[in-house]
Amino acid sequence: MEGDLLIASALASVLSRETAKTTGTTTNAPAPVSSGITQDQINQLSGAIGNAVQDAVSQIQIPAPQVNIPDINVPPAQVQFPENIQANISDEQIARIASAIAPPSTTQVYDILNRSVQVSFTGAQMNALPPVLSASFPQIVLLNQIQFIQDVRLVGIVLSASLLNTGTAPMGIYACRATSNIINLDPPTDPTIRANDIYLSIITHNNSTVGTNAPASRTSSIGFSPKVSAVLMKAGSSIGIYGCAQNLASALLAGVLSIYYTTEE
Repeated sequence: MEGDLLIASALASVLSRETAKTTGTTTNAPAPVSSGITQDQINQLSGAIGNAVQDAVSQIQIPAPQVNIPDINVPPAQVQFPENIQANISDEQIARIASAIAPPSTTQVYDILNRSVQVSFTGAQMNALPPVLSASFPQIVLLNQIQFIQDVRLVGIVLSASLLNTGTAPMGIYACRATSNIINLDPPTDPTIRANDIYLSIITHNNSTVGTNAPASRTSSIGFSPKVSAVLMKAGSSIGIYGCAQNLASALLAGVLSIYYTTEE
């Protein structure tokens, strides 16, 4: 609207100037009447209007628009849980979660069982056991045993003994597989015959005289791996305590055999 007024004003000013130029005279004669506007006048009028429009436009100052964007503050979402919320997890679900988190154990655990047997004999008593003819070294006789009712694997054997030898021949106590009542420790002449399964032994020569006792007290042990090198004992087999001594009432032998084993799976 303001631009239209400026253009109109400029146009009126130009026309008034042009009119003064064409009508300016010192005579009082009336202005000649013309039937039209010449081309030269039209060109002058057009140029004058163009210059006036340029002058008017140059004087117009349009300020840049100002845009104010308000700050946008979006509050965080508020989530409220009810105070009486409850979650029930069963023991089975807890065990399932625990088994899923914990890696499976690769270590095999063996239940190790124990059995023990004890003996107490004189040299005379050992030589009187039927069907023994002699219990003197190197012949040993069965004094007591442990028999298994199922297949087992021996993982440990402990033999403890007290030997009071008043004789001239060696005296001893042995832990071995019970194969017969009498075992001769002399090696067989046939090398293909399997040796006796003797696991532990405690032997002593004369260590006491009558009236001066000095028994030899010893403990011997052996262990096996329950998985790769255990001693397999079938159901019905036995491990026993064997002994040897001269036929003397003054020769004393006492011993305890403890075995440790696992059952076959």
